[in-house]
Amino acid sequence: MLKFRICLLWLFAFFTFGCHTVLRPADNGLNSGWISAHYRSHQLSGRIWSVQERSFISERALLKRIQRYNLLLLGEKHDNPDHHRLRSELLRKLCKERPIGTVLFEQLAPGEGEKLGKIRDPDRIASILDWKKRGWPDFKFYKPLFEAAVGCRAKIDGAKTRRVDAKQQKQLQSSYLSKVREDTNLRNLRLKELKESHCNMVPEKILPKILKRQKLWDAEMADALIKKSRSGGQVILLAGNGHIRKDYGVPRYLEAAGIKNSFLSLAFLEVRPELKSPPAYSLTLYAQKLPYDYVWFTPVYDPVDPCRKYFGRK
Repeated sequence: MLKFRICLLWLFAFFTFGCHTVLRPADNGLNSGWISAHYRSHQLSGRIWSVQERSFISERALLKRIQRYNLLLLGEKHDNPDHHRLRSELLRKLCKERPIGTVLFEQLAPGEGEKLGKIRDPDRIASILDWKKRGWPDFKFYKPLFEAAVGCRAKIDGAKTRRVDAKQQKQLQSSYLSKVREDTNLRNLRLKELKESHCNMVPEKILPKILKRQKLWDAEMADALIKKSRSGGQVILLAGNGHIRKDYGVPRYLEAAGIKNSFLSLAFLEVRPELKSPPAYSLTLYAQKLPYDYVWFTPVYDPVDPCRKYFGRK
């Protein structure tokens, strides 16, 4: 039944958008100087898609729009350097238009920014944070973001605790999780997505525990955004594309807290050679439509399937 539904969605996306989407060359500007080498010539590489308007917009238009929001959620594929480069340039452009109060990193825990004090050198920041032991891609990927945050005179802090303790769980459950209901279909799709994203290596009985942890993290990041917003200035969350999804990620918990019109979600997605129309990418995300406000498409950094790369599986 699930495969049948996905096939129907593929057909819907093709016939609805495949023949009506007008593709024009991507803007110059931030799209020049790609680091990722694969599929640079793809017709979507460098294009910015407005999900609500179902049309492409320019970099200039995007910048103008995101200035209006107090909370900005910027996604990433962790190991694509262009995603970090583009976001760092956005930060630099944004802070020329309005003050950025805090930049929150998914890779840091709330309060870790206090360790940095007045240190502004990114390499010293990496050393103090002991980045190499955190399990994230090399610091060179994230260095442009720390440089941009420092250049914007923004505070640097974290948004996600590696392990959420019992006291935190109780608080997050009361303030956020209890206010968000997830239907059975969405839950099943999320479990399937988690299984496949872990290369089908995780036992079925463990998946609900992973899903619970994901929900706690999303609620925690929403909480961090709200708390930092009280200090003034725009607050920017830098996190994986999965966390900034509007159908089940951080935005759901922001809405549960009564914040509905002051945040924006911008994902950075790698193109796929077989997908030529933006709406078709929703199917790769197990969604009926792209679960973001905007999507910025980029070339692919590493085309090798991670499951094949690390586990030898097709």
